[in-house]
Amino acid sequence: MLQALVDFIVAHAAWSGALVALVAFVEGLALVGTFMPGSTILIAVGAASSHSMEILVPLIVCAAVGAIAGDTLSYRWGLTRGQHFLSQPSLVRHAAWVERTTRLVRWRGEIGVLVGRLCPPMRSIMPLVAGMSGLHLGRFVVADIVASTLWSAAHLGGGAYAIHLMHFSH
Repeated sequence: MLQALVDFIVAHAAWSGALVALVAFVEGLALVGTFMPGSTILIAVGAASSHSMEILVPLIVCAAVGAIAGDTLSYRWGLTRGQHFLSQPSLVRHAAWVERTTRLVRWRGEIGVLVGRLCPPMRSIMPLVAGMSGLHLGRFVVADIVASTLWSAAHLGGGAYAIHLMHFSH
């Protein structure tokens, strides 16, 4: 199924930016991102798009925009309904990661947002925790723009680079 989704995204170049943004948006949603293989999809799309930087750079921008939108919505949920989310069974089972993420955001603020976005166990709860912690929206958004851009470039660019290395090793 994953391969079919990647093939669909690559085959529909006119829609690929929107589809990649949607994948990154869903990946950024609190709890939902835990079950969405967004990172895997972006790496595969990057690998499939490795033949052209003209395609890859806009995809990185689209993925970053989608991730920022998903993270910002999750931040808003943290402000308004954070405790409700934390009481969900999937987060109760991972209380240690919730606690680590909370300590990181409270201790380091926007640096915590950056680390949380780039660290898979924290990624799906970091925006929620940032909202619950009262991190100022402006500080959150600035840090999330940087983090989401790095995350998108690492996944899409990493997939493309892996294919590039495979072609030169033969």
